Amino acid sequence: MKLIDETTRQLATIGTTYNGHKLAGFRTPHKPSSSGKCWTADNREYFVGVLGLKWIEREDRNYTPANLAMIANRSALVDLPDSVQEEVLDRVGSDRYKDTVQAIFTYGGYDVRVRRDHELQAFVVSYEKSSWACSLYPVETA
Repeated sequence: MKLIDETTRQLATIGTTYNGHKLAGFRTPHKPSSSGKCWTADNREYFVGVLGLKWIEREDRNYTPANLAMIANRSALVDLPDSVQEEVLDRVGSDRYKDTVQAIFTYGGYDVRVRRDHELQAFVVSYEKSSWACSLYPVETA
């Protein structure tokens, strides 16, 4: 699990100022739905998001070495929302994907394509914002 600056994608470091607060320390999340906390040089405690920080490669969200090894282009996951990353890792690590050649699914507003690359012996993940939209109300056009 790594703590990064969401803007620069660089590892967060103690003593660096983020969103006007000098980072003095941090604590990893205690459960998958938590974001973790950090504290600043002025002894205040904040959720990591307040400082513009984010945990990546979370083992508690299916970022296990076995699941990551199933993905050839791991860097493709970085820009996906956490919930979509978690879903992709959960699917590639499941028994139902054991013999899968290709799967396409929509999750969290993204169309995700998972394709097995036999040469790499892993899945290649690609995605784009979903173009599918649902409206409860008719849209009037001029």
